[in-house]
Amino acid sequence: MSFLQLQSLGAMHERQRSTGSLLFQAFSLMVVVALLSLAAYPSLLHAEPPLKKASLIPLWSPQAQFAGYYVALEKGLYRRYGVELTILNGGSGNSPVEALQSGRADYAVMWLTTALRHRDAGIRLVNISQVIQRSSMMLISRKSSRIDSLQGMNGKKGRTVDGDLSIPPLTLFSRRGITIRQVPLTNTVNLFLRGGIEVTSAMWYNEYHVILNSGVDADELNAVFLSEQGVNFPEDGIYGLEKTVKGDPALAAAIADASREGWQYAFDHPEEALDIVMKYMLRAHVPANRMHQKWMLNRMRDIIMPGTAFGKLPSGTLDRKDYHDAGNAMQRAGLIGGIRTMPILPGDMMRFSKSIVIRMIVVITLCSAGIFAVTLVVNYLQSRSMLEMELEENARNLASSLANRVDAELVSVAKVTEGMARSLDTAEYSREGLVSLIGSMLDANPSVYGSAIAFEPYAFNKQERLYAPYLFRDEGAVKAIRLDAPTGMCRTFIRTGTRFPSSCRRQCGASLILTMEAGMRPWRPVRFPFIIRVGENGRLRAWYRQISGLIH
Repeated sequence: MSFLQLQSLGAMHERQRSTGSLLFQAFSLMVVVALLSLAAYPSLLHAEPPLKKASLIPLWSPQAQFAGYYVALEKGLYRRYGVELTILNGGSGNSPVEALQSGRADYAVMWLTTALRHRDAGIRLVNISQVIQRSSMMLISRKSSRIDSLQGMNGKKGRTVDGDLSIPPLTLFSRRGITIRQVPLTNTVNLFLRGGIEVTSAMWYNEYHVILNSGVDADELNAVFLSEQGVNFPEDGIYGLEKTVKGDPALAAAIADASREGWQYAFDHPEEALDIVMKYMLRAHVPANRMHQKWMLNRMRDIIMPGTAFGKLPSGTLDRKDYHDAGNAMQRAGLIGGIRTMPILPGDMMRFSKSIVIRMIVVITLCSAGIFAVTLVVNYLQSRSMLEMELEENARNLASSLANRVDAELVSVAKVTEGMARSLDTAEYSREGLVSLIGSMLDANPSVYGSAIAFEPYAFNKQERLYAPYLFRDEGAVKAIRLDAPTGMCRTFIRTGTRFPSSCRRQCGASLILTMEAGMRPWRPVRFPFIIRVGENGRLRAWYRQISGLIH
């Protein structure tokens, strides 16, 4: 290392010592302020806010469709978020919207289409967490009924789910001009199984599995997902009245966050989740079939979790586009008069409280920020003149050092290529010998990224048109490929800045790296690619040198 470089390093070390001293003083002052604040308010260390009471009513009776809520309740997740939650029984005769209006429930699970219809009627509902992002509703018909398309259902006897859940299929029928001869039924598929109707709506996670368990093979059915027909309405979400949510947004956020954690735990521990669901089903005197509930829980994973068959957004987020798409489709179908603006609270709602804890945190943060700001200004003023003096000299030293390194690397690699060329010109090599030669060269020369040898058509082997072995470094290992193989590696190789054989020109539009005649004698001129690692940040720079007349 030169004297100038040592002198520069010494100045930089002095500056770092000065900066470190100032930062240490600032940090010490910040710690003192924090300790004084806590000493003045010792109750902050032990304060626990009281649990807030709230109630949630699901869309239906206890089943795996609502496993996340029951798991969150059973595992104490709601209490961890400061909520003492009661889950009410849903189902027939227990409308979630009516429960919200009457004050019997604070929050409810319902479909987006239900919320849109009631908001259009003047009930100001707010979505705090969209659990199911996609539609899982299906239209089922038997192939024996000679229904081979959606239009083939026109005029057939059928049944859709009663109430608000009939909105998605009715929207689809209205859009396609399809009329189903509706047969009024309860929520069952028994008449379809007995052949009394030809078309029925079904949920992928529920009635579809009931049909399969009744002895009907999936190959005997035509199953049409509404999501594949442009009616892709999000289903289960958590809703509350606008006045309830605005009255305590932190409570709404806590319920949403705890519910999402409950679903995650249920998917991570499915058997335990099924035990919990079965417990609540038996308590509510609901017929319980563990295998059916397992199917339901697996399908809920598919439609809730992102990256699965239907999921696309993180659980808890209602996409505004989905909201407007569903509203516009319902409006065109005459199911609502228009789309009213729905305040959508993001799943990660910020909790805000005016407690003394929040105020103290703000005070300490502002004091710390002020101390660091003053420290940085003082450090800047002290360092500015020193930096101006050192900048030009440091730049000269670094540039000279870099130039020497680059020149040394290029000279070294040029000698390597000369040795490779002489070896190829004086000896015959088999396939294994060529690969071994290139591999040995890479092992002995860490500055070389990769090397390839390509032959003219039929020059290496009379039975094989092309042969071009290529060895390169990849994540610490040396890998070998053949550039002549039709694997698309031409494009990959070109991205390194390397050109290769004319025989690949149809694929890559490239010319030759190193070409061989019969008898292993290379041609000229030859282009050698050099890739040299520069700097500690691992950036790669490519250096190329045209060497003509090197090989005769």
